[in-house]
Amino acid sequence: MHLKVNLLEMERKQVAIVGAGIIGVTTAVRAIETVPGIEATIISDKFSPNTTGDGAAGFWNPYLLEGCSPEKIELWCQETFSYLLNLLQSPDSSTNGIGLVSGYILSEHFMERPSYAKVFLEYRDLTKKELEFFGNKYKYGVFVTSIYVECSKLLPQLMKSFQAKGGKIVQRKINKLSELAGEYDIVINCTGVEAARVVPDPDIRPIRGQVFRVKAPWVKHIFLGGEDFYILPNTDTVVLGGTRQAGDWNKDIYLEDSKKIWKGCCELIPSLQHAEIVKEWVGLRPGCSKGPKLSREVVVGSNGKKIQVIHHYGHGGSGITVFWGTAGDVMKLLQKSVSELEPNIFRARL
Repeated sequence: MHLKVNLLEMERKQVAIVGAGIIGVTTAVRAIETVPGIEATIISDKFSPNTTGDGAAGFWNPYLLEGCSPEKIELWCQETFSYLLNLLQSPDSSTNGIGLVSGYILSEHFMERPSYAKVFLEYRDLTKKELEFFGNKYKYGVFVTSIYVECSKLLPQLMKSFQAKGGKIVQRKINKLSELAGEYDIVINCTGVEAARVVPDPDIRPIRGQVFRVKAPWVKHIFLGGEDFYILPNTDTVVLGGTRQAGDWNKDIYLEDSKKIWKGCCELIPSLQHAEIVKEWVGLRPGCSKGPKLSREVVVGSNGKKIQVIHHYGHGGSGITVFWGTAGDVMKLLQKSVSELEPNIFRARL
């Protein structure tokens, strides 16, 4: 009986999730919770608090999400928002960095009602009186009630959950996915903007985002000023942004961007002139004109061994908005890969 248990354990498929951002960690959690017969390992050279999500404002709202049908976006949004609502309604919501937030999305141009509008707790057109409050620049706008997600708090909690369920963590820089052939049966590629070199994928480009984090506890609402500026409160700080510079890999602070962001946000909320600056930060969103990459392929390593690869990257500025939904699609691909793999007889005999 003891030998039989060991054999079964040795036949479990070895799954590596490459990348430890919000996409990688949630994919790993979903995999270990929902797919039987696997052993999961997160592999990354960077972990929280050094991921792109750790510095992002974390406002739940589709942003820079290209190449997807409205129906698909709505489905991913609904699944992710429902997951976040469950976290919000738990006693540990503050520990997880989840909070409720309302505010104003403003525009100089007419705003069509998106299909995902129904997912927000509230989404309505602004009244004439509300628009007048912001002067003459913005002619259109909506008021929304949504959620903010602080990855610097959520990611460590998800990592603890993953490890508590038997998941493994390896700090290692992966240059090519083929390096893992022979070590793992399946690789889930959650490398974000780094997929441009790791795959390599020419469709992936960085969309550079620069922001301030300031202390401004009197700011209780979100303010999005068109495509140029945003003011997004988190638990302890307020995020002021931002930029959306496609193709720019530079993570240094640009002084001209700093001046522009500060001036634009202070025009929206003049009292921000007295806010204490905590830090400035730059992150690179994984932009992709074809939408998130959710696909499978077989990769051959230099040792001649094959490995099944599932891609899960290219979420633009919507990682925290659709992560749970896209991970659900990836679970279907993972279950298919596991079912196709024949039992590793050699490993069992050892």
